[in-house]
Amino acid sequence: MTKLSKRLAKLGVGLVLLGVLGFLFLRSVRGTRAEPYTVTRDGLGPWSLAIISDARPEEAMLVLRPPPKLMSDLFGQLFKRAMESMGEPSVPGIPLVLQSELTRALVDHPTLTPEGLLAAARAAGLDAPSPAPLCIAHRRAKGGRDRAQLFFAIFDLPAFGQFRQRLAAQWNDGVAPNAFDPARLSPALIIATVESTTQSWLPLGADPKVDCVAPITIAAAAE
Repeated sequence: MTKLSKRLAKLGVGLVLLGVLGFLFLRSVRGTRAEPYTVTRDGLGPWSLAIISDARPEEAMLVLRPPPKLMSDLFGQLFKRAMESMGEPSVPGIPLVLQSELTRALVDHPTLTPEGLLAAARAAGLDAPSPAPLCIAHRRAKGGRDRAQLFFAIFDLPAFGQFRQRLAAQWNDGVAPNAFDPARLSPALIIATVESTTQSWLPLGADPKVDCVAPITIAAAAE
């Protein structure tokens, strides 16, 4: 075997080893991200309804705010696993109605008010039970913005869908351009963003079968 062929053989072995190490590293990262996230039962509530008076068109004007402990626990676990610089939402909460949706609805229903929507959300029971956490979900932006990412939690909250469906029944009696789509939003709570803003990901319609990357488990409160 010539010196050149020996060098090529060594190079080939090195490339194979590098590829194996890279594969093992990626599998380790994926495995870590897929491990369950843990929250304590005492950190699941209470939640509260709130009006965002200075919301921009694609921001939420009515939200279901989580307890601070829930946000801090999930963000802390995410940060340790993702190993990336992350931003937190300035106003955390599950979006219930976007400002743009209310603005369109006002064309045919000029008597609508944020306070009226808040009362309707309370009547729907949105602030009564604590939403049941399902999973941590992840999305990566398309269209060349490879670094832009979103991490969010999806909840089991039947009252959310019922509330949006009632709004659709009340608001969709106008012209087609003002139609209200109840599926534009889901019971999803944005936890962190990477090289993007919370607003850039709204409206957020989540699909647990597609978006979920790890379950959320509930642990007993620490003694």
